[in-house]
Amino acid sequence: MVRFIFILILTFIFSPATVFSQPQNEKPVIKEVTPLKAYSGESITIKGEHFSKIKQQNLVFFDKLQAEVKSANEDFIEVIVPENAKVSNLYVEVSGQKSNEFKFYVLPYVELKLASSKIEIGKKTKGIIKVYGSKKPWTVQVINKYYEIIDIDGGREITLTTSGGEDNVAEIGIIAKKKGNFNINFKVLSGDPQAKREDSLDSEKIPKENTPAEEALKKAEDKKRSEEEALKKAEDKKRSEEEALKKAEDKKRSEEEALKKAEDKKRSEEEALKKAEDKKRSEEEALKKAEDKKRSEEEALKKAEDKKRSEEEALKKAEDKKRSEEEALKKAEDKKRSEEEALKKAEDKKRSEEEALKKAEDKKRSEEEALKKAEDKKRSEEEALKKNPPAKSVDDLNIPDTKETFFRPKNDF
Repeated sequence: MVRFIFILILTFIFSPATVFSQPQNEKPVIKEVTPLKAYSGESITIKGEHFSKIKQQNLVFFDKLQAEVKSANEDFIEVIVPENAKVSNLYVEVSGQKSNEFKFYVLPYVELKLASSKIEIGKKTKGIIKVYGSKKPWTVQVINKYYEIIDIDGGREITLTTSGGEDNVAEIGIIAKKKGNFNINFKVLSGDPQAKREDSLDSEKIPKENTPAEEALKKAEDKKRSEEEALKKAEDKKRSEEEALKKAEDKKRSEEEALKKAEDKKRSEEEALKKAEDKKRSEEEALKKAEDKKRSEEEALKKAEDKKRSEEEALKKAEDKKRSEEEALKKAEDKKRSEEEALKKAEDKKRSEEEALKKAEDKKRSEEEALKKAEDKKRSEEEALKKNPPAKSVDDLNIPDTKETFFRPKNDF
């Protein structure tokens, strides 16, 4: 049991509402609801003041039906229109304090209005039943419970069907019989289920005749109300004058401070102006130097470009010359190669001729040696013949003529 109480105390101490909640001293105020007409399940925005920035602390009601809060801040709340909500008085509760009420229309709904701003006794006035948020025709039963004050065309209870479409209206005729208060009730018999069930026309449009005592009481109340309003206006005026005086003093103080600031600013601006002029002078000098430097650089650049152009032309000429020399060298090499080939052929030819000459000389030598041998042999034979003459004559000896067989090769060199 003790442990349960301890846990409960801790839960209360560390709950988000306890830790983060701020005391809400001022009553919440609704200033605007957008849109003023919406279907169930749609989001709407409530703008105002003195709301809680903690979402859970803002309780939003459509009459007695509580809505789901999506987000919240101190000056706005976003909620979802609850299911089954009808035309309602919307209000906000924050820390037990209730805001002003705002009329909100949950679509679809039906409304009864007078076409004229004034009802006169004995004259017919048009009443308009309009369906909002639905294009389907609705069937509505109109009930007149104040038939001694007004008449409705068709009787005390009539059934009407709206036109459907964008306008979706129906009209009834109303005639005032005498002065007094009244209202007109109606029931939706068929159509969309969510609809306002009754409406009342403003009773002040047909005021009752008052007795002298009531008139005097009314005048006294009006006078009292006027005096209270005048007193309130006087208090408001006094408050406004005091606020205006305070504002004037604050304004004077602010103007003096502003004047001092303006003087300080002027002094600062003069100093800044002097610095700016000095800076401008320095910048002009620097600009002149920069322009001179730029001019020098441009001239140097031009010279460099001219030099580069000359070098490129010289390089082109050198490349052309090199190309010409390479072509000449190639031609010289081709010529040298051709000459070397021709020389090789000449040398081969010379070598062949020398070999042929050598062979011819060897052959000549061999022939000379053979001739010499033949001459020696002939001499020996002549000597032997001389020593021993033959029986036959010399003509019978078949000896070749050595002079006719001598070979001399042709020297082509």
